[in-house]
Amino acid sequence: MGTLEEHFENHAVKTLIFGKMTLGVGAALLVAAGIGRVRYRKILLINLLATIPKSLALLSVGFFFGQAYLLMSEYIGFASIAAMSLALALLAIYLGSRKIQQRHNEAS
Repeated sequence: MGTLEEHFENHAVKTLIFGKMTLGVGAALLVAAGIGRVRYRKILLINLLATIPKSLALLSVGFFFGQAYLLMSEYIGFASIAAMSLALALLAIYLGSRKIQQRHNEAS
């Protein structure tokens, strides 16, 4: 625990801003900051100040690229079908190779 507390003592601002700017990491870093004994007011202030540019960036993306939604939706649909097809093909290859390996082991 001492190292976590030391990390947040030296790098709380950078760590919390990084967590706010990345997707999916923020909640874990907020919990870690609590465990690392960062003052609650400091966490709130950093989180609030980091929220403003992130929200402005996401709002800008939505505003400028919102009209391309239908076209992007079409591409995303094609990409998801391709990714699903690839995943199913890899799964079939994996299961097939396991079946062949089992038969080979039984024959030996």
